[in-house]
Amino acid sequence: MQQHLSKVLTLALGIAIGIIVMLVRDRNAVPTTPEATNGFPAAPTVMPTPELERPLLPTQPKVQHFPEEAASEDQIAENPAEFAAQIRSVLKGEVSEEEQLAFWQAVKSSRKLDRLIADLQESTATKPEDVDDRLNLGLAYVAKVWSSPAGPEQGLWAGKAEGVWKEVLEIQPENWDAQRNIAFSYSQYPDFLNKTGEAIAEYEKVLTIQEAAPEPREGFANSYLEMARLQLKNGDPASALSTLERGTSAHPENAAITEQLDVIHSSYTFEELPVE
Repeated sequence: MQQHLSKVLTLALGIAIGIIVMLVRDRNAVPTTPEATNGFPAAPTVMPTPELERPLLPTQPKVQHFPEEAASEDQIAENPAEFAAQIRSVLKGEVSEEEQLAFWQAVKSSRKLDRLIADLQESTATKPEDVDDRLNLGLAYVAKVWSSPAGPEQGLWAGKAEGVWKEVLEIQPENWDAQRNIAFSYSQYPDFLNKTGEAIAEYEKVLTIQEAAPEPREGFANSYLEMARLQLKNGDPASALSTLERGTSAHPENAAITEQLDVIHSSYTFEELPVE
């Protein structure tokens, strides 16, 4: 039993990777290109095979090679809001490589992050309706994922971040950021756990939230691309086509969705429904 649990936790590292990607974006950022929406890398080409390529992922910082003298606690912001902005900038590559490495070395070698996590845990425990602190706590857990050695520990921290987002959804069922984080996290589970169907269901919730939003956000477009990838992976190109058509209807200016529609149309033959 213990061996099986260890195997599951190790494989859950895929979840951690997915969580990192979702947090790279700045929720209020305005993208400079349609492809790089909301801080995400450009979407890879959809491949019409079961072995579907997953979204591009950031490279883990090589903190072990950074000089120890740079590992100062001063590299970590003092309060949760500042830390949240800081880690978003680091993950998005908005700071120099030296600053990124200094930040991760500080996270790895100091206890400041642990104290920050403890403060946020205490804050969320005493403020059951506080969404911002929970989102910031999720970011702090992500930092622990990066700074932990490869293995089950990373999966445990990733699971904690996922749990925080679920708490946010209990408070605000229509919180798009938390819902999309959950959906993407589910999409990164190992294939043997058969979570693809659940991930698609969670993405449908994401689309429902964003299509009911009073104002569109550029980051909304990626949800259609991510859901279509999962549907193709699940052997359902017709649903992927429907999702992409739904996406281009909501975001006609998005080049990435248009490109994927062309790929689908050129890769599959769809029967037209008879006109009654």
